[in-house]
Amino acid sequence: MDIVDELTAVGRDIERADVDQIFHHGGPDPGADVGAVRSLERRLGYRLPGFYRDFLLRCDGWAGFYFTVRRLTRTF
Repeated sequence: MDIVDELTAVGRDIERADVDQIFHHGGPDPGADVGAVRSLERRLGYRLPGFYRDFLLRCDGWAGFYFTVRRLTRTF
């Protein structure tokens, strides 16, 4: 089980506990493609740390995760 799987499981637990439906609950978005990650790295001028790069390739945004984690592919 990787970190995304663990966070998804925790999210399901929180959703079950949120009986008043106070928060939006959702799962991770599909991963970014390699081209989007490379494009970001070119704009930033450096290669992302491996763990974060792997995370983006697995999960590119997550609505409802600690409010909302924005997508890499989002237009800035």
